[in-house]
Amino acid sequence: MYVVDVGSGTGVGSLGMTPVSTSSGRMRACLEAVLVGRVMSVLHQQLMEADLLRSFVDVEMPSLIILARMELNGFGTNLCFISCHKFLWNKTADNSFFQLVKNITTTTSSYHN
Repeated sequence: MYVVDVGSGTGVGSLGMTPVSTSSGRMRACLEAVLVGRVMSVLHQQLMEADLLRSFVDVEMPSLIILARMELNGFGTNLCFISCHKFLWNKTADNSFFQLVKNITTTTSSYHN
């Protein structure tokens, strides 16, 4: 199988992640792994040259694991809490906005006098 057989991504998308491909998900996942491996070999060298490899390994990579888990698990929400407090949040936000506009208007008019 060739890369051409898998299809192409749209825009800045990835070759293996195009949803309209007729290739199997397993084949597209393998293609992604190969592409990432090739990119990482170049990126690794560039990070070493810029003395950023340690930050990449100690900060960036662990955060990807956390983000992946968050994506898989989703975000817990309390719909009752949101519904009950929605009115108060909107009212507070509206009052804050109008107060800000009033302050800007007052400050601007004092500069012109």
